[in-house]
Amino acid sequence: MNYGLALAVMTAAIVHVLLNNFPEFSRLFTSKDTIQNEDVHSKLMRKYKKVPNWWYIVLFTTTLAIALIVCESKEINLPWWGVLMAVSIAAILVFPYGIVAAITNVSLGVNVISEFIAGLIFPGMPLANVAFKTYGCTTLRQALWLTSDLKLGHYMKVPPRDMFIAQASGTFISGIVNLITTRYLIRTVPNICQKSAFPWTCPITNVFYSASIIWGLIGPVKMFGPDSIYNILLYGFLVGAVLPFIPWLLAKKYDKSLMLRHIHIPIFLMACSVLPPASAVVFPTWFIVAFIFNFVIYQRHHWWWLRYNYILSAALMTGTALCGVFIFYAFQLNHTTIKWWGTAKNFHCPLASKPLIPPIPRLN
Repeated sequence: MNYGLALAVMTAAIVHVLLNNFPEFSRLFTSKDTIQNEDVHSKLMRKYKKVPNWWYIVLFTTTLAIALIVCESKEINLPWWGVLMAVSIAAILVFPYGIVAAITNVSLGVNVISEFIAGLIFPGMPLANVAFKTYGCTTLRQALWLTSDLKLGHYMKVPPRDMFIAQASGTFISGIVNLITTRYLIRTVPNICQKSAFPWTCPITNVFYSASIIWGLIGPVKMFGPDSIYNILLYGFLVGAVLPFIPWLLAKKYDKSLMLRHIHIPIFLMACSVLPPASAVVFPTWFIVAFIFNFVIYQRHHWWWLRYNYILSAALMTGTALCGVFIFYAFQLNHTTIKWWGTAKNFHCPLASKPLIPPIPRLN
């Protein structure tokens, strides 16, 4: 279900953007009066020096050359044209995904479609599949993050060159810190990524490994071929392409309906795709926070919502990150376990760790 919905998200995002944003998107490239149509923020930002194009070219060519050298090694065995194809997928999808992120503040991923394409091109090569997926997803994610930061700097009147330097240096530093931290944890945490090492069970890493087996070792042809029970999931491409037409046509017919204009099929499908692997506390927490601040306070205390809602959102995100760092150094690094009802392994659901389908009995 998760894979089928993820495939539908990609086609839904492309069709949704073409239906709803193509006219303004085309005017952006064809209009000659861009300076006259600038808003007040653009006029103020023209006082700062723009980022030269050669900065982007040097950064792109340098990192691409390093990626080509690394992936040509025997350990990964991803050919050079595979790296270029992964980067091309991100370059194509950055426009529709960027528009969705700019409007909804929700980032869509290309992990499944990257795994699907890599599985078709490199069957039986899980490491090549993982590398293809990593370069495709990371390239798109970094492009959207850079665009998001430049948008924030645009409204906050931060010079574009400073934003570029901060983004590039932050990416470089975080890459080194992540590598050092990962190696440190592997060497110091016994049985890391195993159930006995709770909470160091590495759920994201295990999902990454499982995906490499499904898409890389087994391959999409065997997993989703005509003779597979999962073949129906490939219809996600078609479902995602058709669904955006429904609210779009209804909005054309009933143009006074504001509700129809706000139906966003890609976001709906994306939320559904997160549901299968999500823990039991994720969606209730999202719903409670969103209902209180984006409905109750928005309706009854709109002035407070306008002034403090987004500041509170940034504070909650920052507080969560700082709390994670504090818990690690204060408790987990000293092997101190905090036991209370919120840290239960199965979230008080004994069936959470049980498979939906009973295991196949072994033959003697």
